[in-house]
Amino acid sequence: MNWIKICLINILVFLLLWISIEIIYITIKKKFGSHCEENWNVYGYCKNIKYSKKNSINDGGEIIVNYSDFRGARVDTYQKKETTNQYDLIFIGDSFIQADEVDYNKTLYGLFSKAGFSTYALGYSSWNPIQYKDAIHKINSTNTTYNIFVFTNDFLPNYTRSVYGENRYLLNNTKINQLVENTLLSRIFFKVINLQKNVNSKLQFETIDFSNFSKKDLMNCADIDKFDNTEYKNKIGYDYLVYSKSEKCWPELYLTAARETASILSSISSLVKELDSKLNLIIIPAGWAIENENTLGRLGNEYLFPLNISITSNPLVKFIKKELPNTNVIDVEKIFKERKEVITNCYNGCKDEYYFPQDGHWNQNAHRLIYEYLLENYIQ
Repeated sequence: MNWIKICLINILVFLLLWISIEIIYITIKKKFGSHCEENWNVYGYCKNIKYSKKNSINDGGEIIVNYSDFRGARVDTYQKKETTNQYDLIFIGDSFIQADEVDYNKTLYGLFSKAGFSTYALGYSSWNPIQYKDAIHKINSTNTTYNIFVFTNDFLPNYTRSVYGENRYLLNNTKINQLVENTLLSRIFFKVINLQKNVNSKLQFETIDFSNFSKKDLMNCADIDKFDNTEYKNKIGYDYLVYSKSEKCWPELYLTAARETASILSSISSLVKELDSKLNLIIIPAGWAIENENTLGRLGNEYLFPLNISITSNPLVKFIKKELPNTNVIDVEKIFKERKEVITNCYNGCKDEYYFPQDGHWNQNAHRLIYEYLLENYIQ
């Protein structure tokens, strides 16, 4: 019986050690972290904090100081209480609006602020239109212009933080499951598992030929059929390949995911009208929509896209315009491509002009270009 007693003692010691580590982890995260859960939203910046973000060496290595306000929105300095609820321009989105890799004054909302507009920017990593709508409710500003930045990830069935993914997650996961997923031990476990999957998958798919998706033959649905019965079909990159084809090529799953997202965007449009305000939907493409952008990130295991191809989001933009015919829908991919066509002198062979090589978000060049485009065409 001694061995049973020893096993029980070891299990008890392990459980006590695990619980202690989790308590320390939660305490440190709450005290020093920049990420907080909110009762009005899933998560976002912690309120009234200052924190520094160091870009990777591949992305320049710059250290960016960030501030958040009483609501968790990014601001240029401390703002512990609301000074106004009325703004000329409001910017809502995911990490492209969070933009903590770029100095505040060089972001598009920082540039608008310097130009004399009162601005407000609320966004965080992996938010989707469900959170954008919550943010509009929270800000509740009238007679303004809401600029909602919709990333193509928001539509993807294989992405857990898309509208489709979040709807299914909430449907299939209990509070207990969600609590377990957020523990330190489970995060480490799944990180190790994913690293092993990445190694195996990289070897399996490194010879994939994506060239047919870069030839603008949007009507050739057979291109996506070659991924049937492969593991790549479960990757985010596959979702991008599907949506790069004409809507008639989309399987029912992808139509469903796109319609669910469009439905939320439609409700956002209605909400903005109730607030007597204007709406601009700005569609953000991934870096691989343009050749030689996000040159390191696009090679990651979920994508494996070579530098010399572009996986367009144009059919998805057309779908959004069809579903929301009375809304300003702005195609950023078109803006970037038109600008690249006229550039005669650029750094590093015109690579990574608008996206960070590794991180994959917009750099300061992209922020300025979008600022200039909106100012000229949509902002009065």
